[in-house]
Amino acid sequence: MKFGLYLEENRIAEWKEFYINYELLKSFLKPFQIRYKKRQADFNKKKSGNRSFFFDQRSNSLNSLSDIQIFPNQNEKALLEKFGIQIILELKKVDFFFYQKVKTSHDRIKEIKEQLEFIEKNKNIYNRYKNSIENAIKELFKEIIYIKSFVELNLKAKDKIMKKFQKFTKVLDSKENEETVKEINKKFEIFISNSNLLNPLQILSIEQTEIEKIFSEFFFDKYSSNAIKILKDFASQTFFTQSQSFYFGFFLGILSILIVLCLMIMIYFHIDMDDDAKFKTIFPMFRGYLVFILYFWFLALNVYVWNLYHINYQVAFDFDNHYSDVMSICKRAAFFSILVILMLLCYMIERTEIPILYDLVSFIPLEFTPLVCWIITFCYLFSPFHNFNYLGRIYLFDLFFESMASITVRNQLRHTWFGDQLTSLTGPLRDFEYTTCYYTHYFETVEEKKRLCNNHRPIVLCVNLLPYVVRLLQCIKTIFDNKKIFPDILNCGKYTLSILVAISSYYSSTITFFGKTWLIIAVTSSCYSYCWDMKMDYGLLQKGKNYPLRNQLIYEKKYIYYTAMTLNFFGRFAWVLTISPEVVYRFIRPEFFSMIIYLIEMLRRGMWNFFRIELKHIDLCQQFQIGTKVDLPLIKIGKDNFIPKEEKGKIEMNKLNKVKDDVVQDDKSTFLLDMYSNNQHNRESNLSIPNTVKPYESFKKIKDLDLNKKLQNYINNYNKKTKNKTSGFKSISTLKKFEMKSYSNKKK
Repeated sequence: MKFGLYLEENRIAEWKEFYINYELLKSFLKPFQIRYKKRQADFNKKKSGNRSFFFDQRSNSLNSLSDIQIFPNQNEKALLEKFGIQIILELKKVDFFFYQKVKTSHDRIKEIKEQLEFIEKNKNIYNRYKNSIENAIKELFKEIIYIKSFVELNLKAKDKIMKKFQKFTKVLDSKENEETVKEINKKFEIFISNSNLLNPLQILSIEQTEIEKIFSEFFFDKYSSNAIKILKDFASQTFFTQSQSFYFGFFLGILSILIVLCLMIMIYFHIDMDDDAKFKTIFPMFRGYLVFILYFWFLALNVYVWNLYHINYQVAFDFDNHYSDVMSICKRAAFFSILVILMLLCYMIERTEIPILYDLVSFIPLEFTPLVCWIITFCYLFSPFHNFNYLGRIYLFDLFFESMASITVRNQLRHTWFGDQLTSLTGPLRDFEYTTCYYTHYFETVEEKKRLCNNHRPIVLCVNLLPYVVRLLQCIKTIFDNKKIFPDILNCGKYTLSILVAISSYYSSTITFFGKTWLIIAVTSSCYSYCWDMKMDYGLLQKGKNYPLRNQLIYEKKYIYYTAMTLNFFGRFAWVLTISPEVVYRFIRPEFFSMIIYLIEMLRRGMWNFFRIELKHIDLCQQFQIGTKVDLPLIKIGKDNFIPKEEKGKIEMNKLNKVKDDVVQDDKSTFLLDMYSNNQHNRESNLSIPNTVKPYESFKKIKDLDLNKKLQNYINNYNKKTKNKTSGFKSISTLKKFEMKSYSNKKK
């Protein structure tokens, strides 16, 4: 694999702005590489003594760099100077970002140690804040591992590109160019020796050891290998384990066998649904469950694609140090798929009375086959045991109740996302309500059940309206929280139209007014929702180089976005098929037609998930956030005093201002000095960086930009996005010169 591709696939997406631009640096060396290979070929031909007339003509045509048309109007010396300037810029980006992360993690370690010391003195609050401190330490350890990966990959890129530089510039046309190469090498060595890239892994190893020591002493009372294993397991990312892959394959094999058996019975015994009087009453209970299971499979596909494109969905959903990987989701989806297919198989066996098999399943009444699926599912969801994805089920219940209580909590992406999922599950939710009604009136006659459980009951309207009302309340709450009307007021309009569509559809058969206005409201709502999807949820229609898409595209192929735009349009207008049901029912049964409509909406929502979380990931990349933000439980109000964070509002503002001066601010350079107390440098670079040609994005387009201004833009961009006001570099001058304070009496 080419290193450029390896770098792109293994870099941390949220930090990609501060990685070495390997492809750009390599493009500077492209002309030298072409000539180097040509001269190597000439040398090999001469050595073998088999030179041909054709080769002589070609070798004479590429002896000088001026004949190479990759960089028009550029001479050898200009290209070398541009490479020298660009490599220093790239290394300064890495050095700057590395310093910021090390300083942040050092400050975080100091905060954790101070709070742990306070907690140890007050044992009564240990159990109360144990989990918060533990999660903070784990997240910090995870970030150190990410920083290590960042540094290692950039150092490897630096070594690779400098190796190419040394190789391709061995033979140059003039001594002047050879002097330029020597000057570049000298500046490169000076910068490395005066930067934090001289030995960055040593700094990170010391921080990592310190975190391991804190975690072991506080939670295990000694330096335990088990504690280190816990931290490393938390930081490591594995798609699936061997046992998970085995169980998934096992369940998938059983599922395939059951599906084949169902098809064989249906074909061999010529099962006709019209001959079964109970089919119309039983199938809706299976239908809702099947759609829920297919939605589960769609979620597994979502997670797989997010992992494939390095989309940080864990942070987007604010998972609290626990989340299911792809294989775990697929394993559960396969298990519940086996359950529902097995019950359908039992239904077919009982109906056809197949010898031997009928005796095995006859103990299950025909009407109870769908009920078995629902009972087992609810036993799984409400199981009190700490297995069967216990933490995931707790997260689901918390998410459900928080989403329902939209007015009382500050809405985050996970709440709005969950509400949007419910709006696409109104069909299966109606089927679940029908299932409840059916078994509530189980002892009634078939005709009485049809009357009591029809689709014209008020409870059915409430089930249809509930998801849209929840989303409407969430939008109103967001307006009050952000103190901004736009754009959430437009989102309120979208869900208001959806509510009107549900109401008019419900009363269209009984009230003439709604029968006439339903179609107009439905078309308006679908157009409104489609425009909102494209602009706000997908983030498309941005003016720029990729219009009508957006400037940043995580999924590489543009046709993916155009296909999604088209499919989303047809998905939004799938309800049009229900306008003339008598035509559709000639080709497909009403029960199956409803299921097809449900599946179209599932497909549209699954596709929506890809782009909505992608847009959130792009926002996280702009904030350089790779992990879950875990707030420490205590707040410092003095040199040695802390208060619980929840009691912050009880302290008067004037008291806070009074103690604010007592908070000790660590000098930004103390930690790095401790690392290098025996290796003092003046940290002053003698590099002269003149105004020069900014490296270009293509071979044909060159723009004149100031290098210092470009580097200053990186610094300003970082400080702005991270709201960095107390530490780190503020200007190009502080980046060029590290003002290290001398602490000769302090050694690490």
